[in-house]
Amino acid sequence: MTCSRLLPRNAYIFASASIEGVRGKSSALRRLRLTPAGSKGGAPAAGGIKIKRCTVPCLIFTVICLLSLPATLLRVGPATAAAGGQKAPHITAEKITPEYTWTLRTANKPGVVQVGLTLRDARGASVQGRTIKGGVWMPDMPMQGYPMELAFQEADAGQYFALVQYGHGGFWRITAEFTDDGGQRRRQSFDLDIAE
Repeated sequence: MTCSRLLPRNAYIFASASIEGVRGKSSALRRLRLTPAGSKGGAPAAGGIKIKRCTVPCLIFTVICLLSLPATLLRVGPATAAAGGQKAPHITAEKITPEYTWTLRTANKPGVVQVGLTLRDARGASVQGRTIKGGVWMPDMPMQGYPMELAFQEADAGQYFALVQYGHGGFWRITAEFTDDGGQRRRQSFDLDIAE
């Protein structure tokens, strides 16, 4: 296996590749020429890559080397991450049953926060005028004062709010329940991962 000039002297972005020969039916490449963007007639510009009698392992090695170039040279930007790896400021959880859609939204932090609950029926209409009660606690960590009872107040059509106290970050469970027009009790629970 003989490879010459595996990497360019300068950082070129390669736009095309032409294979000029293959030996027999094997997958070994006899000659591979990579042409930098902007070159004419398929001839490599100064500092480009020219690989002769390059077998498949040599080709794989060359591709790995090219992919290892800095992202700025390859014009590929890094994935955008949240600053400091912080979690989202709010959590939205939704539960759907044949009769109702329950959507819960809460601040993602310890302390006393407001929790919003939106309730819609199977047609998508707001469910209004319900007395909704519930509770909040940590299933894996019993604490004094929990479960804490919640009383949701309707602030708008089908939108209910309650104050919740998260003692600290971790996994919390919130439940909500009401009685429908047919006298049947409807109950839903939400498991939340609250940031520290």
